Amino acid sequence: MIYFTSDTHLGHRRIIEHCDRPFDNVHIMDQVILDRINETVGTDDTLYILGDFTFRGGKPIEYRSRIICKDVHLILGNHDKRTNYEVFRDGTISGFASVQDVKEIIYCNQRIYLSHYPHRSWPASHKGSWMLYGHVHSKLDYEDRTLKSKTVDVGVDNCINYEKPFGQPFSFKEIQKIMNTRNPLS
Repeated sequence: MIYFTSDTHLGHRRIIEHCDRPFDNVHIMDQVILDRINETVGTDDTLYILGDFTFRGGKPIEYRSRIICKDVHLILGNHDKRTNYEVFRDGTISGFASVQDVKEIIYCNQRIYLSHYPHRSWPASHKGSWMLYGHVHSKLDYEDRTLKSKTVDVGVDNCINYEKPFGQPFSFKEIQKIMNTRNPLS
């Protein structure tokens, strides 16, 4: 199974207040988010993190080592710095299977465009492709639903709009269920 999340902002103390996250301190927030990832995503699953994994001086290698899933891909966000990601001898980058600006995948015959930033048009958007994003901390969810667009904010702050525990990644099946309620081509 594949899973998606975004905007974990691990190590970012001020995000708690900025996004009204339900935590007393950054250590509790980090632990809850990492626990939710590990409770949901299995060792042999695939996880896509759509940006802002850590914040500025955060240590992505340390946080990545606390995720049990072996196949984790990072789409860079505005708070991710390429210089914080070390290339290992096996070709992985800070333990990530890939680190990219954007990525398009096909899973179960479904094209999915992955970006940290929301797009209103993307490759094959007019042919049923989905667009998953983060960055906006749930601020476009109402628009996505109202327009019935094939876009979903998979960020941790948007879990509440889908009655999910804070920080729990979205599964492909959950995204598929959401998209099935929307227009076939938008």
